[in-house]
Amino acid sequence: MSALQTRITARQFFELPETNTPVQLLEGQVVISPSPTLEHQTIVGNVFLLRRQAAKERGGKAFVAPLDVFLDEENVPQPDVLWLAPDSRCTVQDKRLSGAPDLPGNLAGGCGPQAPAVALFDHLEKRRRAITEQPQP
Repeated sequence: MSALQTRITARQFFELPETNTPVQLLEGQVVISPSPTLEHQTIVGNVFLLRRQAAKERGGKAFVAPLDVFLDEENVPQPDVLWLAPDSRCTVQDKRLSGAPDLPGNLAGGCGPQAPAVALFDHLEKRRRAITEQPQP
């Protein structure tokens, strides 16, 4: 995975040409990842099938990458698989999702909490909680 050194905004990111290479905007940096392995794709496919089945049974929607998720002007990740609850605040737009998915999943870059997009979602969720849980005057 490599990051270009120039910082850009989400608006500039959306103007980049379409590509089959996994590209994300993380903390204002364009991150280009190598193509996933066959094992990775197999796991992503299986996880997507499970989430799609859960969406059919419980409601909501399941998606699989590549799909941009606009979080803010510096962050547009592409989680491998994600699920939106029926009452999700994440909105489905023509070309992307807007807002944090209810259940993002990123298997690339090493599964687990240190994967770049997973760490980003964790950071943003903690920030969201801190803002929404502040006592009101």
